[in-house]
Amino acid sequence: MFYTHILFGALLFLVAENYIHISLLQWAVIPLAAILPDIDTENSFISKRLPLIPLLFSGVKHRTLTHSLVGLTVATWLAFGVGYFTQHIEITLPFFIGYASHIFADMLNDAGVALFYPEKKRYRLLRIRTGSVSEMWFFISVLGGIIAILFSV
Repeated sequence: MFYTHILFGALLFLVAENYIHISLLQWAVIPLAAILPDIDTENSFISKRLPLIPLLFSGVKHRTLTHSLVGLTVATWLAFGVGYFTQHIEITLPFFIGYASHIFADMLNDAGVALFYPEKKRYRLLRIRTGSVSEMWFFISVLGGIIAILFSV
């Protein structure tokens, strides 16, 4: 679910915040980057809000190109380009973290991801089904991690 991806990206970025200063703009990039890989499916949260962009991926199977290291690299370079031309280069790191967190979270799913696309092999770490009780426990654990970090001294 999209909210799990957003929270997981936020958790990883909170961990990074212990090492670098993070601006409000950088925080705003996380939710977008964390759900962007699902642009390859028309039923996703982001595709329903940006209906023309999924047309670019109409021939791409879900969890292949946009969920691969190639997709991560291309998307991060595009974010770098946007950051460069808008004089906000600092968006690149949170974009990378948010996007990569999505791929990692989907590797916890039973369908896995084609991490080395165009190789067809799918990689998975666990078999958590989307919308299942297991995903809800993962969501609660991530939320707990965020709360623990926010309230730690």
